[in-house]
Amino acid sequence: MVYPAATFIIRKTILVHTLILLAIVLITYIFIVTEKFHRTTVVLFSSSVIVGLRYLTPRQAWEQYIDYNTLGLLAGMMMIVAIMRKSGIFQFVAIKLAKLSRGNIWLIFVFLMLMTAFMSAVLDNITTVLLVGPILLLIADGLGINPIPFLVGAIIAANLGGASTLIGDPPNMLIATSSGLSFVSFLANMAPVAAILLALTVPLLWAVSRKSLKTRAPRGLSILAFDESKAVTDWPLLRKSLAVFTLTVIFFVIHSFLHLTPSVVAIAGAVVLLFISGVKPEEVFRDIQWSSLLFIVGLFIVVGALDKQGLMSSFASSIVSMADQLPEVALIILWMSFITSALLSSIPTAAAMIPLIKHLGVQMSLSPQEMVPLWWALALGVAIGGSSTLVGGISNIVVAGMSEKLGRAEAKLTYWRYGRIAAPMMLACLLVATFYLYLRYFTRW
Repeated sequence: MVYPAATFIIRKTILVHTLILLAIVLITYIFIVTEKFHRTTVVLFSSSVIVGLRYLTPRQAWEQYIDYNTLGLLAGMMMIVAIMRKSGIFQFVAIKLAKLSRGNIWLIFVFLMLMTAFMSAVLDNITTVLLVGPILLLIADGLGINPIPFLVGAIIAANLGGASTLIGDPPNMLIATSSGLSFVSFLANMAPVAAILLALTVPLLWAVSRKSLKTRAPRGLSILAFDESKAVTDWPLLRKSLAVFTLTVIFFVIHSFLHLTPSVVAIAGAVVLLFISGVKPEEVFRDIQWSSLLFIVGLFIVVGALDKQGLMSSFASSIVSMADQLPEVALIILWMSFITSALLSSIPTAAAMIPLIKHLGVQMSLSPQEMVPLWWALALGVAIGGSSTLVGGISNIVVAGMSEKLGRAEAKLTYWRYGRIAAPMMLACLLVATFYLYLRYFTRW
């Protein structure tokens, strides 16, 4: 028998623990936004406090909440990119693109965004930014322009392009696994709206970035004067790299049929290339963004503690309970997943929302077919929300890490530099997605 006094004490204790956890998360977010300390230092300290206070045990953190598939994919592709870079392939592509466009910044800008979106749809957004990032940084440096608009464009294009297919974005993979939606379904339902949002974003981003994309003439001429064939410094390494990379891409596309995770494919490709290239491992490991990887680990633990405490599901349930009609529920899921993804991250948001949507389906007596719009609402919300802030997606963090390695203050992609450009555009995209979702699935048009 549980006495009322004991029940009161238990509830009060739970409330105090919840408030302490919320305070830790809020302080963590404030420090990340204000950049008083490096974001990796902040989340590692916060995750240590969370584990120390037993919101998560070390075993729970390592076994339940850290996504090793994401970390393995990142580490493997970082190794492949590091080895490929030594051949000069990225310099070759950068010079070739600059020459094909005759130094026209607008053409380069549009082509890079379209190429990034397409690659993300075929591969995934994390792999894509690892490949495209070095190219756009070299082009920006060679043309003497600020790389910030290119970096922001790459993140948005990667996230929107990745949202169009089942394999393009980690949240989509989670949604597909839980809902049973096929690759073709994702393509038919998500690709059209992703294309619309990309068509909206490209001119908007160009309009707000035109002044910072003005070429400084002396440096702008330099990349056009280069001979791209001389940029390749190691042809044997280039051939080996391209062969392994091509095989890796093929296995990325068919990994689900072989019952392999993307991380296994990426790490296997990295190990094979490391073995046949002759490049020393320590040289490759120096180029891995360890800071970004550790930030992601810390972020998984911080968000995992919120999930373990039941805060994410409670927050989601309380908001969705405000509506009882399917169109209203779908739009609330869209907006709520947008907000949560922007504040926390798209992957844990999707993971928290999936069981909620399943519960709603049972509660509202929805058939699997009637639930489909709810899944598209979630996929759209996390894709757009994850593009709104620097902590919204894994690919965002990776690109920010690339900018830091340049060692130039004006080229560093900070939380505010990214947010003040991306957030307003993503709000516009959210409005478009709202109309799209309602018109396509809840009206006859």
